[in-house]
Amino acid sequence: MQNMAHQTEPLKTAGTFAALTISTLLLLRSRTKKHDSNRQRSLNLQHHKGKPLVIAIDVGTSSIRASCYVLHTMDAQSDTESIEKADWRLVEQSMQQRAIDCIDHRGEADIGSITLNVEELLDRIVFFLRASKLQGSIVGLGFSTFVMNLLGVDEEGRPVTPIYTYAGRDPSLAFWARKLRELIQKQNELSAYQNRTGTVVAHPAYAPCELYRLFQMNPTLLQSVNKWQSISAYLISRWTGRSYTAISYSEASWSGLLDFRSRTWDESLLRLLSLSDRKLPPLADSSVSYTGLSCEYAKRWPELQHVPLFVGIGDGAAANIGSKCVNKSRICVTIGTSAALRVLLPASVMADKRVPEGMWCYLICDSHVLLGAALNDGASLYQWIRDTFVLGEDDLQHLDQTESHNHGLTILPFLRGERSPGWKEEATCTITGITKWTKPSHILRVALESICLRLKACYAELEPFIHPDAMIVASGAALNASGLWRQITADVFGKQVIVQTKPGEATSQGVAINIGVALGYHSYDDTACLYTDLIQHQPNVQAHIRYMAAQLEQAALYKSIYERVPSP
Repeated sequence: MQNMAHQTEPLKTAGTFAALTISTLLLLRSRTKKHDSNRQRSLNLQHHKGKPLVIAIDVGTSSIRASCYVLHTMDAQSDTESIEKADWRLVEQSMQQRAIDCIDHRGEADIGSITLNVEELLDRIVFFLRASKLQGSIVGLGFSTFVMNLLGVDEEGRPVTPIYTYAGRDPSLAFWARKLRELIQKQNELSAYQNRTGTVVAHPAYAPCELYRLFQMNPTLLQSVNKWQSISAYLISRWTGRSYTAISYSEASWSGLLDFRSRTWDESLLRLLSLSDRKLPPLADSSVSYTGLSCEYAKRWPELQHVPLFVGIGDGAAANIGSKCVNKSRICVTIGTSAALRVLLPASVMADKRVPEGMWCYLICDSHVLLGAALNDGASLYQWIRDTFVLGEDDLQHLDQTESHNHGLTILPFLRGERSPGWKEEATCTITGITKWTKPSHILRVALESICLRLKACYAELEPFIHPDAMIVASGAALNASGLWRQITADVFGKQVIVQTKPGEATSQGVAINIGVALGYHSYDDTACLYTDLIQHQPNVQAHIRYMAAQLEQAALYKSIYERVPSP
């Protein structure tokens, strides 16, 4: 037995050695594959080397993205000559995204959660650029964020409030919004405030209502705020070791506190709110940047130590720019969770013109304004109907089989209240015309139509500022994904609708373009050349006529409930 034991020892040793050898070989093989993969990625991306590269961070309501764009030039033909146009292209495999509901049930956001997610995504971006050997090409980092957003910080730059947002749903907010409206109406200044700030200041979507509520209900918290900051301003100040930084005209304008023509905080409004301008941050054009990281972040991201960090812009402005809608010949229609209709104009156009009633006008940079309208609900209504009626894929296949406006239904799509054009936060979703033959798929179809009809009602107010032959450029996750919804948009407006199919995301691309303008690489118009591989939708004349009747019915229903609606 002892001899047997001695004989098996070498076998055990050999077996162990063999197992270790196999394990080592597998590990080496894995590392070799990973090395080859990184090497291959580096080789695949070498055509970007030497070209300006920017990092775009987009903080949305339902996700946070970080991605890289590089500047290429493309040949375009004008009426008289061949010219070069600027084109910011998404770096392959660079898109980093995390689904996160940034805004909670109170309509507030947590800066700690947003900061953690943004910084982790930026870690991934920096690692990606190192592996791709593109870290030496970074010329700027910029932000777009959902707007309005407002965060109070103390003297050390530490947050002392939640982030107040355009979606505020504190039970007391609506009450104090009404009180503020009554106060302004008593002064007969409601129209004057809208024309100066470009916003309906007494609506909960804007900062004046939130600040008025805090002044009345929580003055101690209000006093603890040393400076009000935006999300992007807070991140920049955190990374550069400052207690606060300037915010852009764009973010300030979306707050409802900016006189967009004078480019200053509205003094009359601040007096009404008992708000000192010392608590508000400095204002800056979107071309302004900050450079130099704190020791902590310089160790974490040494590649960004000397990279300019540009002040943030509103996501609506970025989406317009990224969709190539940079003049009055293109209308940007965005449908994501919410919906919007926007046109970019030279700021000089609005110098002596009043902002159309019920619309908004935001200063997005020193030279341009964004004129438009927004709806609280877009794809959110679509998703609510799908969930409520438990619609499956089979039901969705019948959507395009229902003839436009041939279902007898009318919807006012106000799941979360109304913004443009009536700004009635108490408005609710209304469906009329249901019979025993109505199917859930019919309701879903008319929901898509109802969103477009509300946008068309807003278009009537903006039409004097838009070129008669303007085309619609579709953007937003919902419109990008649904050919049916794009066709409905074309039929409702009676205009051509296009969607670009190049990889990338319009909002993030808009951030890249904005940085390119700031750095002097090109103008906005230099980036307006559309790609040739477009998807186009032409309006159906008969469908357009039917939708004109549908719009009258929707307007009549609105008027019967809410007394007044702008004529379609």
